[in-house]
Amino acid sequence: GTPGSRGPASSSASGGPRTRPARRASHTRSGYARAGRRAWFELFQDDRGRGVHEKQMANAEAKEAGAHEPKGRTKYKYITLSEAYESFPGAEVNFYGIVAEWTVPRPTRKGTDMYQVLKLRDASVSGITSTEDGGQYSDIQVQFFATSREELPKPRKKGDIIRLHRVKVGRWEGKPQLNAKIGTIMQGGMAGGFSRCQFCMFDSRVADGVENTSFEPYQRSSASFTFDSVNDKERIQGLRQYLASIGGENALVDDTFSIPITRITMLKNYDLHVKVLDVVREKGKVTLVVWDGSDARPFVPGMNLNDAPGDGNTCHYWMPCGQDFPVEEGTFAGEEKPPGLGTAFPVLLRQFDIDAEDLPEKGQWIRLRQLSSWVKNGQLQGLFVQSSKWAPAEPNQAWLTASRERDERRQVSLWANEQVGATNGSNGQSQGLGAFEMPGQVPFGLTRTMHENQPLRSIREILMAPAPNRHRCLVRIIQHSPKDVHDLCAESVEPPAAKRKKGAKGKSAEEDKKWTKWEWNLRLLIEDATGKMTVNVAPEDGREFFPHIEPCDLWDKDSVFVKLEKTMRALTVKDDRAPGDGWVQMCVMSYVGEDGRRHHRLFGTRVL
Repeated sequence: GTPGSRGPASSSASGGPRTRPARRASHTRSGYARAGRRAWFELFQDDRGRGVHEKQMANAEAKEAGAHEPKGRTKYKYITLSEAYESFPGAEVNFYGIVAEWTVPRPTRKGTDMYQVLKLRDASVSGITSTEDGGQYSDIQVQFFATSREELPKPRKKGDIIRLHRVKVGRWEGKPQLNAKIGTIMQGGMAGGFSRCQFCMFDSRVADGVENTSFEPYQRSSASFTFDSVNDKERIQGLRQYLASIGGENALVDDTFSIPITRITMLKNYDLHVKVLDVVREKGKVTLVVWDGSDARPFVPGMNLNDAPGDGNTCHYWMPCGQDFPVEEGTFAGEEKPPGLGTAFPVLLRQFDIDAEDLPEKGQWIRLRQLSSWVKNGQLQGLFVQSSKWAPAEPNQAWLTASRERDERRQVSLWANEQVGATNGSNGQSQGLGAFEMPGQVPFGLTRTMHENQPLRSIREILMAPAPNRHRCLVRIIQHSPKDVHDLCAESVEPPAAKRKKGAKGKSAEEDKKWTKWEWNLRLLIEDATGKMTVNVAPEDGREFFPHIEPCDLWDKDSVFVKLEKTMRALTVKDDRAPGDGWVQMCVMSYVGEDGRRHHRLFGTRVL
């Protein structure tokens, strides 16, 4: 043929179409196939010289599992996470990453897709610098979208490895964003087809003490997948070795943005790392009751902030037992015993925010991301909003250590400026509380008790203890009953037993009037970080509580009324009170009355 032509000379000379001979093409393809088969078997020869027959069997097993060697243009180029993050918008990138965290799927804003976030890590991520504060990244996020939760990744544990193909690089609020659309396309011209992005999930380890030799994905987004027996294996093994070098799964703990409950403000959204005490379903809402060992900021009773409705009906004070019902010995014992200190913080969800099967379980540690908050009738509450997410997590060891230290010191309030009887060291200076970093308390208050050598107890601890029992506590008095100070004293017609004359019983009204006297008649609603409780003040305990005020007709004696009103204003929480003001110590006894109910009574306490 003519120089440079690939067909016979007759085809070129005749001016007809030039075609490649079928026979020659067939030989070429078969030659490539033979070369490919030789390369395939060579790649599966290990250093120990495993036999060709064993390699053929492994190859057959891989094909049965849906794996096949990439050929030609299907061979993927993988880049690091930092390279993917810094790629130009619109690019499609392929990469491997270690799963540091994953959120539970939830509907998107329009409700057409399910949405999930995976935080990934590799050795390159620490080279990414934040444009906001100059800090180093610990991981990057990949946003996943699918028509159903079944199509989204389901990591088994932290440290597992994900391979992603054709992730789309975008930008959001001036920052790079990696988006992975998975599964069936439901809308548009491609409806009924499948998304280009695909993933495979691999175990970070096969089993403890066993060499990492498994390269079979335990989840994949498609029926078949490519797997380069050299490059893919090297990348998976390299990530496994990197994970081991940094300390394994424990090194993936990231509390950079998590704060304790005690530092929540309403100025911005926040992340929590908490334990779920309960999942409460009531009136079309779900409330996650969570705990981290610290105390939520107290507010004035009745206050509503940040657009909280003012109906006063949605406060949620969780308690493992009721105030009025007796508790049997040993009811709260063992590892599942509710914590005695620290706020049971309510996080409110709407039922359509998260499906029932995706809610966390009681006792589980989780991370709550991008929560908002409001104050409802004096209670700080968390709000699970559209941008909020939650993810399974390991126990927060820093929080647990701080909680143990707090329990040992009997520091029942982190907000009281005047912690009574707290042990702050020999010189009375603050020793801090580890991760909570709350100010130290000083040993004085508005009241004194006859039992200041006894340890302080929280309201939750008092209610979990069987009756009869006696406790000393540090609380805020948020309300008294009757509400009108004039009515805190009432007439008593019962004569003291020592002065009752023989046969006085059944005398006339004139005789009863002879013995009429005024006694204290009030109840106090007290509160601390763990809950609320009503305490009765008996007449004799009232005389001890108000040593400088004699009970009388307060409607008749204005001078006594003014003195008592001033005292009650100092004791109770008012609008102008700071969170650390108004804390008082008191002694409370619990007993079971003739009605079979549990009662709580003030004793051994006086106002200074």
